[in-house]
Amino acid sequence: KWTIAGFATLLLAYVGSRFVLEVILGRA
Repeated sequence: KWTIAGFATLLLAYVGSRFVLEVILGRA
């Protein structure tokens, strides 16, 4: 249970960081 929760959090953080990078690079 905790492993799945941790993996989901890590995946969400990864996708979020990628999205932020895309927005920053897109506006740069």
